[in-house]
Amino acid sequence: MNKGKIILIRGGGDIASGVALRLHRAGMRVVITELYQPLVIRRSVSFAEAVYTNIIQVEEVEACLVDTIGLLESTWNEGVIPVLIDP
Repeated sequence: MNKGKIILIRGGGDIASGVALRLHRAGMRVVITELYQPLVIRRSVSFAEAVYTNIIQVEEVEACLVDTIGLLESTWNEGVIPVLIDP
């Protein structure tokens, strides 16, 4: 995993999730921020769904809801994209 810069994506809708997938597969440390009630339509292909289900898998890549930024490093080390709620 790339220990350099962190890629922050605001919103985890279907298009943003596609971008997150590509960056994650390229070895970047990606974190997604989302609203308490995400405004996504295609929830089954959106990492925003982690807000409701805690864990979501899109194209064999998992994302999970984390409570604090202190959990980001351990989440990345597991190969999972962290999703943070940011009002």
